[in-house]
Amino acid sequence: MPLPQTAERAYRRYAAALYHSALLRDPNPQRAGEAVIAAFRAIRWDDTTLDDQIEARLVASLPPRPRIRSGRVRPFAGLPPAFWELPPPTRLALGLRLMRGMATAHIAQALHLTLAETQNLVVDGLRALHGDVDALPEACRRCRAARLDDPAAERTHLLTCQACQATLPSWERLEQSLAEQLSRVVGSLPLPPVVDTALLAALASSGEVERQRPWQRPVVVQVGLIGIILLGLLTLVWPSRSATAPGRVTTAPTPAAIIDTARKAYTSVPTVAGILHRRWAIMLGQPQLNFQAEEWVDPQQPAHHRMQLMAGQTPMEWEMGDGQEYLTYMSGVAFSFCGGPPNGVQSHTGERNRWSMAAAEQSVMRTARWQHGAWATGLHYLDLAATADTIRSLGLSGSGSDTTLTITAAGHTISGTLLLRFDPLSHALREVRELRSNNGQTEERVPWRLLGSETIPESTALEHGLLITYPADTSPPLVDRSLPVVDRGCPLVGTDQAQSLPRLLTTPATGPLIGLPQLPPGLDHALIIGPGNPTIDDVVSSGAQLDFTNLESVYVGPAKRLVLLGEVIPPDSDQFVIAGPWRVHFLPQVLPTVMSAVLEPETVPNAATATNGTSANFTHIIAEGWTQSELLPVLATLRPLHIKDWMAAQEHFYEPLPLPPVLAAHAQALFGAVQIHPGQIHHQVIRETTRQAPFFATLPDPYHAPPQSWPSLRRAETWIEYGPDEAEHRALHIVNDMTGHVLTASWYDDQSWHSYDALTGSMISEQRQPGMLEPKLEAAVFAGTLNWHWTTRPDGSLQAEHAEDLASYATRSAGNTLGQSAPSIDNWTDDLSTTIGLARKSFDAQGNLVRQEILTNGGVTIGAAGGDVTLPITTVPISITINSQTVERNEWLPANAATIFDWSPPPGTREA
Repeated sequence: MPLPQTAERAYRRYAAALYHSALLRDPNPQRAGEAVIAAFRAIRWDDTTLDDQIEARLVASLPPRPRIRSGRVRPFAGLPPAFWELPPPTRLALGLRLMRGMATAHIAQALHLTLAETQNLVVDGLRALHGDVDALPEACRRCRAARLDDPAAERTHLLTCQACQATLPSWERLEQSLAEQLSRVVGSLPLPPVVDTALLAALASSGEVERQRPWQRPVVVQVGLIGIILLGLLTLVWPSRSATAPGRVTTAPTPAAIIDTARKAYTSVPTVAGILHRRWAIMLGQPQLNFQAEEWVDPQQPAHHRMQLMAGQTPMEWEMGDGQEYLTYMSGVAFSFCGGPPNGVQSHTGERNRWSMAAAEQSVMRTARWQHGAWATGLHYLDLAATADTIRSLGLSGSGSDTTLTITAAGHTISGTLLLRFDPLSHALREVRELRSNNGQTEERVPWRLLGSETIPESTALEHGLLITYPADTSPPLVDRSLPVVDRGCPLVGTDQAQSLPRLLTTPATGPLIGLPQLPPGLDHALIIGPGNPTIDDVVSSGAQLDFTNLESVYVGPAKRLVLLGEVIPPDSDQFVIAGPWRVHFLPQVLPTVMSAVLEPETVPNAATATNGTSANFTHIIAEGWTQSELLPVLATLRPLHIKDWMAAQEHFYEPLPLPPVLAAHAQALFGAVQIHPGQIHHQVIRETTRQAPFFATLPDPYHAPPQSWPSLRRAETWIEYGPDEAEHRALHIVNDMTGHVLTASWYDDQSWHSYDALTGSMISEQRQPGMLEPKLEAAVFAGTLNWHWTTRPDGSLQAEHAEDLASYATRSAGNTLGQSAPSIDNWTDDLSTTIGLARKSFDAQGNLVRQEILTNGGVTIGAAGGDVTLPITTVPISITINSQTVERNEWLPANAATIFDWSPPPGTREA
């Protein structure tokens, strides 16, 4: 019958070579022959394929040397005596290297050692044969270990190390001489006939190979001879399998360890002499996103570098650090990876953005480039493999410099199977290959591949400008930008477009600002991007409300980004994943490193993050560098931000305009006083006085109402009940004259909203939109005062002042927490010769607002509207009070006082 091919071919190709290896370990022919038979029997030939690792597997299968060996070891003549004084694993490693030409990585597999241990074993063995007795410096050891497989390695070290320059030539001669001696003395020995016969018999008895020895020989004699040989081997010399293999120190690195090493080395620069030039193919599936990536970098100073992405002949991204003073960056693909900027924010795409930057920061920027955008593609697949359900090594393939170590990864987070190829020595990533099944056919895609690497003399690189050249005939315009670069991964939109988070959170807005109350692992700082001046005075002075849908909240980490922005358009998919209070609608993923999704509130109670119809009810997210399993727990923590969130993590938010010193010193008390008490009722009473010009106050309608219909002295009382999620559950707001007569009222709960006006005797009722978010308490109290002029009084209280436009006062808040607008009949300032007043707010030493007022002098100019008041009040005579609001009561009540919300309008009230 035909012979099984695998075992037959392995026997013919490797039996003699394995015998030679066994002799190097133990120069006793009998024991060496027995070890060869045991090694062949240890391989399961029925599921083994012949590849370039099979010899290493056979050597690894040699049984342990017996602890008690009969007879003295008689070294072969013709080899240096010092060779036999080396430990057996060292002799075997040198033999495999010099006789068999085996790569160090394969030797490590054969000896059950790590690559580093094997390199040290070979280096120390050669040093012993060379007669070296002095300690070997670490840099020299690293150089000699690297050159075992790459004679061109560590050129930089050789240029500066005189010891290695003097030693390596004699080392090379020693290796050549020893290789000739080993081949002549050991490599020429044939496999002894008795071992050959016993090996074939052993394989035949295990069913792997059935080979007839001379068929003319009687069967009984054949069986008897084979039986005698096997019996002798089994009873006399068969070693215990429980013994420890010679030289076994540790196991070879696991696939997980190899992937971890590759991740750590991904952004580093290999040490070479001269300028390192590397090329990659990064194929992301679209013509404009299929790149040839190149980097030129000085390994001695990585800040001196040039990186570029080319789509054909078109530069799509380019970064140049001169290593001294400037870093310049251009991107035409920022929108694909970073997301588009808000309306009104200059994107700076297609421009050469230049920062004056020290060398250390330039090096950090280079590292960040490798962790974001298209450059992070390889890192993304390493992350996927690191968290895969199954990873396993397929071993080494190829030969020489093309040798690679392949690891496969598969699992629920990976579509199909990943094949990752690594350098067998450094474990640096060389290639990423995706295998997917499509209608029964296997499709293959290579999104990331190292194309080549070369070292260029520094003089040549400088002569040809390789580290500074822009790869096109025409360079884009140059724009100087300001530091710091907060978002290094996406630096085009930066600090010059940043907004002040505490100012945003203390300004009336149409809806909430959604964000992370705490930064999760992988993120370390954040900034808010939006149009306009971060002082936002124009918005506050005009009485308008901020629209947060035109802002981006950007959370940044070394290799991760998360962008949040308001979204008016609802998701067009019914497919979603629940994450805390959100339904997460993931959008089709175009880029492997970037995920997009639209978030909507999951239930009506949790829809308190939604706003009215003029603003966004949804949140759009762009996440770079995340897996879905990492991202969902983070999204579950998103909620409307409050000033207390900024207070708890203010060091993590970039602040383009620091708070005034006095305000910053008392921020803890001021912002602590406006914190909501979940599950309680906020009760506030305000006494308000508004100026009524003597002449206009006497005119009846249609000009103005009689003074008794809208008195100048009023009392506003407000109750607001907050739920456990700090959302407003229900409220009641009543404005009385000083006799108790109701002038206006408004009240609402989760279903409806009502307002009453005594002047018209009418009531308006509307359905309250689920999730309608009323102005935050901090916004009602501060209302943009963070840019005012703050001073401290002797008693520890605080005062904030600001020049105010009186013309806008009619549309401004009357000072209550519900944000009711004051009727225009109170705008009785036409008899004054000025339209500018002084706005003032007073806070007690505990940070509570106790009074706010608007004053004027009747004619002398105080200052431009919106400007800070820098002069003491005493220098500008103040004689007229336009409006004054004094807080008489400010307290929190238990929620069981619910009967206070039972209010009805007077009889006879009609529906408007």
